[in-house]
Amino acid sequence: MQITRITPLLLMTLHLSHIFFTEGLTFIEISLSKTSILTIFG
Repeated sequence: MQITRITPLLLMTLHLSHIFFTEGLTFIEISLSKTSILTIFG
């Protein structure tokens, strides 16, 4: 009974952490590429 309650929460947490992780990586890549462009043309 308790497992069925915990599982959806666990899945949701994993899903959200995956989204934040992916968003974070994308943000870092964009920031790095912007810095690289500024360094090249600066």
